[in-house]
Amino acid sequence: MTKEVFLAPIIIFLMISATSAQKTKKPMTGSAARGAASGGMQVAPDLAQRLAKYRRVEMPFNSAGLAEREKKLVEKLVLQVMAEEKARRAKEVERLDRIQVRILTRPRRMKVVKPAVERKDK
Repeated sequence: MTKEVFLAPIIIFLMISATSAQKTKKPMTGSAARGAASGGMQVAPDLAQRLAKYRRVEMPFNSAGLAEREKKLVEKLVLQVMAEEKARRAKEVERLDRIQVRILTRPRRMKVVKPAVERKDK
């Protein structure tokens, strides 16, 4: 019984401190504080020049040195990557549709202008 009496205040203290710790709000920093609109990022104005530095390199696949089992494995991997890319694109389209619907159905915020009150001088 003495053990239970001793543990009860400790358990209550831990429960209170845990709930009070959850209520503290931390200020947002970084791109989260600036909003979701790309965090103020912009495309570099000289992007074409930057890309011109690199040359295009062809990387053909040569299966001559592979066994039949390895060729089938490569084919499966390629099909899997293509399926994942297709699914990712479909999800992206769905996400963009949801965002567009949310924007179109969002209630417009109106600025309330209070009329100026004339003061009577005493």
